[in-house]
Amino acid sequence: NALVASAVDLNDEISDLLGGDHAFVTHDAKRLLHAVALHDFAKPLRVDDTMLESYVLNPGAFSHDLGSLSREKLATNIAERREIFKRRDQLGFAQELDRRAGDAASVSYRLHALQYPELEKEPSLADVYRTIELPLVPVLRAMEAHGILIDTAFLAEMSQTMKGQLDTLETAIYKEAGERFNINS
Repeated sequence: NALVASAVDLNDEISDLLGGDHAFVTHDAKRLLHAVALHDFAKPLRVDDTMLESYVLNPGAFSHDLGSLSREKLATNIAERREIFKRRDQLGFAQELDRRAGDAASVSYRLHALQYPELEKEPSLADVYRTIELPLVPVLRAMEAHGILIDTAFLAEMSQTMKGQLDTLETAIYKEAGERFNINS
């Protein structure tokens, strides 16, 4: 049957799509890159991330999750992934998950259509988004996937040096005050 594709064919098609000259809009590009690596798909060449757009536009916001942004900017509710997974043993779970994926794609696209023009109005913000935030996504993904090496000997030495400096500073403070007191109060 021509309508039935093998998993290998489907994976090849997905890799071709991701690796092609397409621009992708997602919410949380790091999660997308984790999934791409997990399934050994080609990495997308051009990605926009509505979560990062929101963060650059409003770094002090309480939340940049898709549900919050959907309610705040689009007056739309989207089912939370964690709520759907609470019902994973129930009938209809797969359909609910599919519907959530479609909603997430639609909301992400609509958020990008709102937020990206806002970024472009402020060239410095657009520059931060394009030259700092987006390039950090694959770096952070790799750090999460592989971990980081910590030089414990260097940190222990630095700790001792700083302790000595703090002790010297503390002595000077007490001398200047003429008495000992709780410096941390």
